[in-house]
Amino acid sequence: MEEFRELALLLKNYSADQHIEVFDSSSIKQIPFWPARPFEDGHADADHQVEPNPGVNGQAKSTSHDPNQSRQRLWNTLLFLDLTQEDHYDPRRVAYLCWQRLAVLKTLMSAGAFKSLREIAESILQMATAYELTTIVIETAAQLRQFCALHNGNMRGFEKYSRIINQYENILQAEQAADDEYCAFLFLQNQASSSAQSLAKHAKEACQRLQPHAQSCTTSAFVLNFYFLKLQAAFLDSEWEAVVQISNQATHLLNRKSISSPAKISAFFLSKALGWANLGQLDQAQEALNTAIADEVEGSSNWYRLQEMKLTWLLHQGEHTVALDLTKNLNLKNKYPEWPQEQKRLYNSVLLSLTDSGELPISNRVKGMLMGNCLPFRSLYLPEMSSSNLDTQAALLLLQVPKWVQSGASGQLANWFQQYLELSGACTSQSARIQTLITSLLEIELGKKPAESAQEAINKLKNLPLDYSSPEAAPEIIRIEHILHALIEI
Repeated sequence: MEEFRELALLLKNYSADQHIEVFDSSSIKQIPFWPARPFEDGHADADHQVEPNPGVNGQAKSTSHDPNQSRQRLWNTLLFLDLTQEDHYDPRRVAYLCWQRLAVLKTLMSAGAFKSLREIAESILQMATAYELTTIVIETAAQLRQFCALHNGNMRGFEKYSRIINQYENILQAEQAADDEYCAFLFLQNQASSSAQSLAKHAKEACQRLQPHAQSCTTSAFVLNFYFLKLQAAFLDSEWEAVVQISNQATHLLNRKSISSPAKISAFFLSKALGWANLGQLDQAQEALNTAIADEVEGSSNWYRLQEMKLTWLLHQGEHTVALDLTKNLNLKNKYPEWPQEQKRLYNSVLLSLTDSGELPISNRVKGMLMGNCLPFRSLYLPEMSSSNLDTQAALLLLQVPKWVQSGASGQLANWFQQYLELSGACTSQSARIQTLITSLLEIELGKKPAESAQEAINKLKNLPLDYSSPEAAPEIIRIEHILHALIEI
């Protein structure tokens, strides 16, 4: 049984970085890994030694065929993973590997039980358990239970694998229930008739249905879907303390696992950052945001988006010098790939406006670097409405509010922002904040003193906090309150 020994050795050393073509179980059955005649007990035995026939000059010769030919057919039969994948520990990669090993194992066990196959099955079971591959755990345990029942009369082993099957069948039921609830929520979310209230209600009811499983099932597949639904309910109801708490619970569970997706953990840290930001705790929000940034690939689109969020929060805190240092780093082509041009110009323009107002003293060299990539925000003109860059236009015009008021054209600016609200579809909270600015500009146009109108608007904005969870908050790279304070000082 030299050929079978080669197969057993190959499966034991089966790793995720080898390459094979296509798996076909029928091909394996055609490979004569066992003799044509059965043994006395009706099964081939892995421990049985096949006596070699003497060949030419006394050299041994195989009783069946060339072992090299058998090995080559085996390599052409099994399916391994692609070498081009960088992460050898990707759960999807390991799952793919386990399924192929299990398929080969089941094929060989159906042809005859070999003691060495149990060792191979145990290794599959251990890997599938570590990577929380629930279905593979059940399938492999079933093979081991069958081996114990039919071939060695091991009742303890039979009971052990029966318990594993029962345990993981319950886990599989919980995972499938969570996945069904997640898909149902996404479907409802894509319906035009859905409202924030109906979505929040659906998410809460889904969590209630899943709660009985939460105590006994802590696999990543269940945790991600269950806590995603809990987060959605909290977000939609603007329960920011709950958002922080849920994110902490999810990251705590995921960080305890030996195998977890950094991208999924990063998403929960971002949710926690948004929760802290909406609670007005920007220091703690930035701490969570830094963790989310660290898990992103430097230079990726998500990485830049998170860095821009950090830039905005620094400016909202008045940390202008720190924001400038971060902007200079993002501008360095030799350190990071190209920062998206429109965003680069926007943030460079914001920093230049702070320089012009005397809030950010910088050297001429740095000022020249910023001016090399900025938008023409100094000229007083109303840009043509374009849905492709409305937020950028609005952000730049917010910076120019004091100049527009000084030039006596506050009414024109108020009309522009009114059109912005109609075209942008800004969320309710953001719309209310900009509407407050519009009212102030119209009052000034009608003859009210700028300082008096701006102070009244600032008082109103205290009851209208900026919603950091909404992408429509993008225009307020510099908060409206900050701009109105500049208007008071004119």
